[in-house]
Amino acid sequence: GGQPMCGLWIGTYGVHGMEFVTVGFDPGRGGGGGGGDVEAALAYGREALAPHRPRGPGEEELLSDALSLLAYDAPESSPCGYLLAKERRAALADALNTAMLKHLGLPTVTALERVLQQAGATARELTAANHPAAHVLRELLNPQASLPPPPPPP
Repeated sequence: GGQPMCGLWIGTYGVHGMEFVTVGFDPGRGGGGGGGDVEAALAYGREALAPHRPRGPGEEELLSDALSLLAYDAPESSPCGYLLAKERRAALADALNTAMLKHLGLPTVTALERVLQQAGATARELTAANHPAAHVLRELLNPQASLPPPPPPP
């Protein structure tokens, strides 16, 4: 659903516990066409989007760039098309996944990642303390580092 005003409409909907905001413009939809309708639509939009505000200038710029992609017929060739480049997709997918997990109140790091982070921190502490177990733990965390270099080609 949405709230039509002067053809501008803003609505929210939920999917799997997440709330999404939609904004659109349709001159044939709602409103009598007065300037007050646009002001009311903007006020409603600010209110609806308030809980979803970016948490810093970097997030705000990224959100602005991402939303601007919607204005182009060929977003990949737009000034913000870099967001769709193959090398950016993994980072974008990670950021989206993290945001969804945070919103759902779920951990953003898997249990295995947490164990590896803790093991790495433990290895650093053991190394700093010159403990003999540090070598064993580092070898477990990075077995390739303890292998001898391959022989030169004949």
